[in-house]
Formats: sequence, C-alpha cells, structure tokens
Amino acid sequence: MASARKSFIDKRDGVFRGDRDVGSHTYTHRRPLTLSIDEFRAELSRSKETIEDITQKPADGFRAPCFSIDEARLDAVQQAGFLYDSSRIQFSSHPLYGTLDLDGFTAVSDYIYRRGDFFEFEAPTISILRKNLPISGGGYLRIIPWFVMRRWVTRFCDQHPFYTLYVHPFELSRRKPPMLSHSVPWKTQKRFTIGLGQVAKRLEALIRLLKYKGFTFTTFADLRHQYVKEKAHG
Repeated sequence: MASARKSFIDKRDGVFRGDRDVGSHTYTHRRPLTLSIDEFRAELSRSKETIEDITQKPADGFRAPCFSIDEARLDAVQQAGFLYDSSRIQFSSHPLYGTLDLDGFTAVSDYIYRRGDFFEFEAPTISILRKNLPISGGGYLRIIPWFVMRRWVTRFCDQHPFYTLYVHPFELSRRKPPMLSHSVPWKTQKRFTIGLGQVAKRLEALIRLLKYKGFTFTTFADLRHQYVKEKAHG
C-alpha cells in the first residue's frame, strides 16, 4: 500500500480503479540472491502465471522477499513482464537485504524512480545518527516502540510526499503463529513472534497519523498509472 499527499487515485463512475493490486512475492519465498538467475526467472514466471490464473487479472507488481535483489534480478523482473517493483531499501545493516543501484533510472518523486514505463518504489527509511533505519513494515511496527515509530514517521512525512506501508498477513491474524523449525536461529524465532498482538492497534494508529498529515491511500498500480499518464500528456 502506498500513501501520498497528492491524491493519485483515478475515479471512474465513483469507483476506485485500483482498490486491489495483487502482485508477486515469488512462488516459494526463497531469497532471490540465493537463487541463480535462471532459478529466479522460473520463480517469477510461475508466480505471475499462478496469480493471473487465480485472479483473472494482470499481476504487474513485484517485491523480493527480504528485499533480496540486485540489478541483474531487477532486470529479470522487468523482462518477466512486471511493470513495477518495490524491492529497494537503503539499509545495509540487515544481513539478508540486497543492495540495489538504480543506474538508468530517473527519480520522478521522493522514493519513486522510473526507467521507461517500469517503476521502482523504494521502501522508506530515515537517517538517525547517520544511519538509515527502516520505518515501514510489520516487523518494524512490531519491534520498534510505537512512540519512537510515531516520531520517525512524523518526521519522514514532514519531509517527503510519499510513504509506503508493508505488513504481513500473519501479523494481523488472530490465530496463533505457526511453529518454526528448531533449525531456525533463536533470534529469528524471537523476531518472528515479538509484538504480534499489537500490530492491528499500531496499524490503526499509523493510518490515523498518515491521514492527519494529509496523506491519501492508493496503490502502486495507480501511482504508476498516473505518472505514465502525466508523461504522455507532458
């Protein structure tokens, strides 16, 4: 989900065009940087075909598990027929995240880039003591105390017109989370479960904050559609 101060939502007969925007997160959720390019291409193809078969609608967006992506794999995403990606995050401290340079892309807004008609929507971070720290995603919403997250998001929204929100479905579920394999490191298990009971309440507070700051909610597909249309009418 994306949020922007300017409303990019295109209404047709009073109905939001982009109320649903189903994209790919790969088929098996294996980190792309652990796969060969050919294996990754197969993941992209299988996930896109499966989603489109189920929804009977195009699956135009992609996000890599754990932001695990590089330039070669981003090229593969575009070549697979996706129209946009949201796998870039500038947070080098996480051992699972990738580093993605955007050579050949042009910035069209803060955290939004394009190469032709292909778009990259970067996940938001904030600089604290000269370090970039993520301020989006269910994991960070669970782990970081809300009074700290609220301060960081407020500061970000005062400086930027665009904010991206990520949350995992399991983080909003009332069911007990599935048991992880004993082979999973203790720190990972703890990170997976900490703060689960607080996500819905914090998400509601975050949405209220974004609305208070004058943001409206839209989808990546609608944002891309608007930028493409604006360029065409140039």
